Parts: sequence; C-alpha cells; structure tokens
Amino acid sequence: MNIKLNEKIISDRINLPDEENKVFQGICNVGNFVFVTAYDDNGDNSVIYILDGKKHIKTVTLYNNSHVGGICFDNINNLFWITDKGGYISSYQYDDIFNGIGIPINTVYVGDRLVNYKDKISVAYVAYNRGRIYVGNFSLIGIGILKEYLVTENGSINLDSERVIKFLDKVQGITFYDDLLVISTSYGRNNNSLLKICSFSFDKDDYRDEDFISIIMPPMMEQISFDNDRLFTLYEINAKKFNKFMNKNNDILIIDFIKMLENIEY
Repeated sequence: MNIKLNEKIISDRINLPDEENKVFQGICNVGNFVFVTAYDDNGDNSVIYILDGKKHIKTVTLYNNSHVGGICFDNINNLFWITDKGGYISSYQYDDIFNGIGIPINTVYVGDRLVNYKDKISVAYVAYNRGRIYVGNFSLIGIGILKEYLVTENGSINLDSERVIKFLDKVQGITFYDDLLVISTSYGRNNNSLLKICSFSFDKDDYRDEDFISIIMPPMMEQISFDNDRLFTLYEINAKKFNKFMNKNNDILIIDFIKMLENIEY
C-alpha cells in the first residue's frame, strides 16, 4: 500500500550549498550538526558538507572520488563510516572530519555479493544501529542484499559475524527508529521515491515489499537520517546538474516522524 506524502508533516527544510558538479548522496545527523556527502560529476574528489542547523560551516574534501552513497556514525567509537570504492567502506575519526581531514583510519572490504545494476561490486549505502553496521547493494530488479556485521571493541568490523539478509530492490538508504526499519527507495528522475517503514527484528533474514507501508516522496530520494523524532530526507535531484527538471525539490525535507506514524498503520 502506497500513501501520499502529507505536506503537513514536513516540519522544516534546509537549503544545501549550490556548487557546480557536486551530487548529494549521504546524510548523517550528529548532535546539532548535519553531515552531507557528495561526489563530483567531473571526477574530482568527493566532499562532506558540514551544516550547523541550516548554516553551511565547512566543506571537507575526502581522499578520493568515491560515489559516497552513504555515511553513518558510530557514537560508541566516535567514528564515521562512509561507502568507498569497489566494495569497501572506510572509517574516519569524528574529530578528523570536523577539522577538515578527509583521510580514513581504516578501510574494510564487505563487497561479496553486493552487485549493482551495472553488474559491478558496489556498496550503495551504510547504516549503524546498536553496535552493528549494515551495508547493501542497489539492485534495480529483483532481490537486493543487506549485510549485517558486529562492530568490535576497537571500532572495526568483525567480518566473521556477517549475516546476509534478502532485501528490497532500488534501495538508496536505510535507518532505524526504535524497533522500526525505515528505507529510502528511488530510481529515475521523473519517478516518485518511496519511504518504506516496517518492524525490524535481528532474527529476520528476508524482507519483502509486502512487509512495508510506503509513503510516496519526491523523485531521487537518497539517504535518510534521524535527529530524535525528525527524519531528514536527502535528494540527489538537489544538484545543479538537474536544474532543468520540472517540480524539482531543492531542499533537505525534514519530516515530523511522530505525525507521520499517527497517520499510518504499520
């Protein structure tokens, strides 16, 4: 069942820096700050925009030109994890990123079976929840793959703890709210995105479309991130390269998640 987005649950908007060739991909909330990743459409190095509320305070250049499809924060070990090239994800110390140092302290290969729609190994997104790291692929048609790993005491990943979950197609990002799993799916510049919500279990190893309630969102929604009860939704179509598209959403949309839940059954 698909439910149309109720504009009344949009509590706020954030306008992103309008820079040539930068394409927004990942978003992560840490305290009062918002961290947004973007790759460069001309092949220059990727970046992280740091926002304090609605104010852009800093741009951090990363060490390579990865697609940076996802970013998450491990609050126990004070580390960011960001998707890297060729099936890798990389960890960065929080203080390094905040001080403008875009060099990882650790890079881990998690790409086995994470084949994208171009038949290449690629980690499309990354998420953190309760001492676990989640990564997945972008499958255009059919079943996608979600992997779960335990985080070790030193903040790395226990590769031996890998759990493989059958997942949805067209996934751009996932996040967690209490015992709920929240997913962003999208494909195509003129197609609506879907925000999908269902109950989450550490024992479940197969998620299907019928498990979810879906809310229709603007096109090209990418990663999503919670700040308490506010859900931040990021859109690739924000980028300047898409300026000619009609009905373009130019902002991060912030959703009042409690109001959203009050209007749906899941």
